[in-house]
Amino acid sequence: MTGVLTTSGRRAAGVVLGAFLCAATVEAVALAQPRDAPGAPRDDSARAARSYRAGVDAAREGRWQEAYAAYLEAWGLKQHFQIAANLARAELKLGKHRDAAEHISFFLREAEGVSGLGRCSTRPRRASPRSRWS
Repeated sequence: MTGVLTTSGRRAAGVVLGAFLCAATVEAVALAQPRDAPGAPRDDSARAARSYRAGVDAAREGRWQEAYAAYLEAWGLKQHFQIAANLARAELKLGKHRDAAEHISFFLREAEGVSGLGRCSTRPRRASPRSRWS
């Protein structure tokens, strides 16, 4: 049956949703580095920051394909937990669930500055031992 989520599918969707709620609580991390001097080696961090910001702008406007392309470029230049979380969000919007799961996994392993409470919200919750109807 198309469109029906299994229990494990719902659990995975809950983990992903929780991760994004957690990511929303993370304070902004400065990805940009100081501008290079002329003739200095190329700074991939600065390029990653520009691509990341382009992805954020596109996502705000609902242009998910553009956001995905920008986040993917940033990810190729610098693998950072914040880029991973936003890339996963774009992947979810585009139906790339497996890729999104991999980037959420990276986010959960590498996230810095996420409170213990924020990390708890990313884990799947078990059903209450009592029935919700009792």
